Amino acid sequence: GAASDEAVEAQIAATVEPLLARRREEALRFVAATQRALQRRRRRVHERALALAATVGRVGRVFDDHAAEITELYSSLRCDIATCRREHEQRDRSSEEALDESLLALRRAADKEECSLHAAAATETLSAIAAGYRVLH
Repeated sequence: GAASDEAVEAQIAATVEPLLARRREEALRFVAATQRALQRRRRRVHERALALAATVGRVGRVFDDHAAEITELYSSLRCDIATCRREHEQRDRSSEEALDESLLALRRAADKEECSLHAAAATETLSAIAAGYRVLH
């Protein structure tokens, strides 16, 4: 019995232990390869996250630049509208003064010909005032 136990032990030592050692080495290589793959994967994910953060930063800058440009355009437009209204009001005021002068001259006209002349001038001034409002709006 003892010899056969020793023979079994020797057989195990000769065949099974080298297989176990080889399987252990393969398992350790597999674990190391898996760890390297995970490390590469983490690095790629981190690099993609950094690239995404940079892209979001660039998009934010584009958005901020666009918002600033829109604000500047809006301010410029409001200023141009105010200037246009101011100029229209000045022209309108002078046209109304000219109309008042024509109407006063029409009231003071001595004859029909002078009355027609001043009426035509007043009508022309009224047309110019109306045209100015159409252009403004």
